[in-house]
Amino acid sequence: MKRLLARLLLLLLAAAAAVKAGDLLVGWIDPCGISHFQHKREFEQRSLRICRVSDTSAMPELIPGVTTVAGCRYAANALGFRDEETTAARPPGTVRIVVLGDSVTFGWGVEVEQRFTDIVEARLAARAESGPRPQILNLALPGYEATHQYLVFERKALALQPDVVLFIFNFNDVQFLEDESFLLQRGFAGRLEERGILARWLAGLLVRRRVSSLLHALVPHLTDFSAYVSIYALLPGDDATLREIYAGMRDGIEIAAGLYQKAARQGEQQGIRVAVLDLYDFAPIAEECRARGVPYASMCFPGFTSDLGLRNSPSDPHPNARCHQLLAERFERALEELCLLPEAPR
Repeated sequence: MKRLLARLLLLLLAAAAAVKAGDLLVGWIDPCGISHFQHKREFEQRSLRICRVSDTSAMPELIPGVTTVAGCRYAANALGFRDEETTAARPPGTVRIVVLGDSVTFGWGVEVEQRFTDIVEARLAARAESGPRPQILNLALPGYEATHQYLVFERKALALQPDVVLFIFNFNDVQFLEDESFLLQRGFAGRLEERGILARWLAGLLVRRRVSSLLHALVPHLTDFSAYVSIYALLPGDDATLREIYAGMRDGIEIAAGLYQKAARQGEQQGIRVAVLDLYDFAPIAEECRARGVPYASMCFPGFTSDLGLRNSPSDPHPNARCHQLLAERFERALEELCLLPEAPR
């Protein structure tokens, strides 16, 4: 009996050591993407505040001057967005481009200088030896969809005296109506059923803070990784499923396109060019923009959603630094295609 207990103890110790070794290995491979749940909580608690827009609505925004290190460094400047310090008034001799978007444009999981907006700004500045100096201000924030972006356009972007304002479109920018959001929940509920009810239940436990606190303290990377793989991992065919589900959100698509059109008209009145750049080459939003006379260009490229080497981690679909390099090429090409780089400031 003693020998059996000793063997069982050794087996448990070996299993615990193997689990911990796996945790360290996963964290070493990509600590930022895989620790997304922990980092997201830290970021939201330290860097965000709720701004009341009206009596019935509110939206998150960055707290000016606050820096949070959560896998990456997220620093808000004095004006309240993740960028270098600048003035609200456009500096003389500067062509100012303001970019609006969500977590992809914000650069979740990468350092600020690795974002596609900052890469292109550096490239344009290097080529602008004698002409106007380009300045790209990134006002994106995780979770922002079309309605949030329009509010930022109206409340913040216009005050920055931009020459150009760009809305960077993502699938979920049209997901803000409860009845249509149900389409997404129902669609992925079916996908999760195919992947196993037990895995989904276990992942749910791992995400809940009370249940996962001890596990997260012991094996932080494995708990996050397991939850991601079970709930959020994009598998072959998921992109087509997402595209089909979002294409069914006709009301959301129409509302988003209407906001883009409204912003374009406001911009035209003030001599500001407004355009929509699409991360996914999403046909419904492209058709709506073209029908409404809103300048539109696609930033999508082969492998953007399917190449695991372009993600923050195998199960986190946010673009990594290499992907932002590729997005920078598409971003710059879109600026040229739509003639959004003026030769001289007004």
